[in-house]
Amino acid sequence: MGTLADDPAIWRECSKYTRRIADGTADPVDRDTLIAIANAYERMAALTEVRLAQETSARDRQRVSSGERSEC
Repeated sequence: MGTLADDPAIWRECSKYTRRIADGTADPVDRDTLIAIANAYERMAALTEVRLAQETSARDRQRVSSGERSEC
């Protein structure tokens, strides 16, 4: 992993924090905006997981094609 943004748990923590703020917000427009932001953080977490899985899969394929032994 290169940066903190490469960790889906960070995005999920941002989502939880933003939802907590939204829960305490009286203004409906502000609350809806914060919930939309929290949802975007969740999407970032999911996209990060997909990207990391693809990178891992590509590395594994490269190892196999180069004749490198598996850790299994």
